[in-house]
Amino acid sequence: GLLNIAHFDFTQKLLQRVSADLTSKLLENDFLRAKFLVRFVACCALANVIAFKDFFQLLNKLLDVLDRENIAPRTFDQVVYVVLASLPYLIGEVEAEDAEQLNQYIQRCQVYVRQRTHHKNPLLRVFPDDEAGTDIIEALSNCITECTTQGGEIQAILKPHRHFKSVLTGKKHEFGFDVVPLEAIADSSSFRPYFRIFEAESSPFKIDHPVMDRFLVSEYVHDILISFQVIHKEGTKQLLSINVPFDYAYIVIETLLSSLVSLPHPPLKLLITYGVYIVDLFNARKEVYPPLLGLAVNTMFSNIDAYDIQLRDRLSQWFAWHLSNFGYMWPWPAWEGVLELDPLDAPRVFVSNVLEKAVKLSYWERLQQTLPPIFGQLLPATPKPNFRFRAIKPTSSENKEFTEDERNVALAQALSVLI
Repeated sequence: GLLNIAHFDFTQKLLQRVSADLTSKLLENDFLRAKFLVRFVACCALANVIAFKDFFQLLNKLLDVLDRENIAPRTFDQVVYVVLASLPYLIGEVEAEDAEQLNQYIQRCQVYVRQRTHHKNPLLRVFPDDEAGTDIIEALSNCITECTTQGGEIQAILKPHRHFKSVLTGKKHEFGFDVVPLEAIADSSSFRPYFRIFEAESSPFKIDHPVMDRFLVSEYVHDILISFQVIHKEGTKQLLSINVPFDYAYIVIETLLSSLVSLPHPPLKLLITYGVYIVDLFNARKEVYPPLLGLAVNTMFSNIDAYDIQLRDRLSQWFAWHLSNFGYMWPWPAWEGVLELDPLDAPRVFVSNVLEKAVKLSYWERLQQTLPPIFGQLLPATPKPNFRFRAIKPTSSENKEFTEDERNVALAQALSVLI
């Protein structure tokens, strides 16, 4: 807004670039950056750079995609989510006339969310028996509903435009946007699940943040994980400096682990990236993140039999790697109960898988020395060398001659040492 007052022509070029980039990102199926751009346009409306009618026109063109044919249902999900993600920035910040139009777009999106059924694919459920599982788009829709009905201030969104209302009165730009180019876009992957590991009733620390604030911080964390996955050190700095007036450390752990158990595959390209982020957080706030992760892992472990079997394997792979970075230190006695279970019960299989993968990251003796002796029965068999040709006996004269030559060489070496 302030830039618009000082450099009007430059701001016009900037908006043209935003419009072109938005078209490009939609064409590339890059909905994450499309979400950032639409959110930026919403903030431009709040800063008096463009009129709200132009922003609503953008939303209208995006939602017109829902009336098209031959487009994958999950692409519809992505477009609706891009729209929904920008709406919390306007709730409570627009005049009555614009607020009424804003509610129309909210209702249009919520009708779509209620009517869709394709997200209930049982193969993509974290908990196979949970038919009512909630994904991110449904969770955001519910948060917006609660926020608009109950009111209240959204603390997780910065509102710098409020401090410059008397100044942001310059001339507005027109924001032009063409038709959304989605005809040839293929089906998109499913949204990650939205489930809470930490609940207010069972958590040892205070959790009383409004659902919208908790959701938005979770989205900030997820966006940072995706955007900085190749430069995790910078990503960790961003995770530690989210500007909200409450301690959100538990949301960081919760979001990391919920992202890790997404189906059919996690959002981050490399599974080890989750572990690296957690190790960085441990080093940055040693007094905060280790207890939180311990509580989260124990909570997930207590329900491990409800998880999809692929996710149990993924969790065991990450957890083994995590333990290898901290000397395999863990309150193992708390898990002694698995030793009394059937060998095929999920908790016992999970611990066995963790130890099997841990041996591959270290060596068998190290695990034996670190674990309580009672857990030795869950360790894999002691690895031994496999001499493939030890049992092969020479069957030809050439083999016999070669074996005799070998023995002669060994005898000569032994004699030379004695001499």
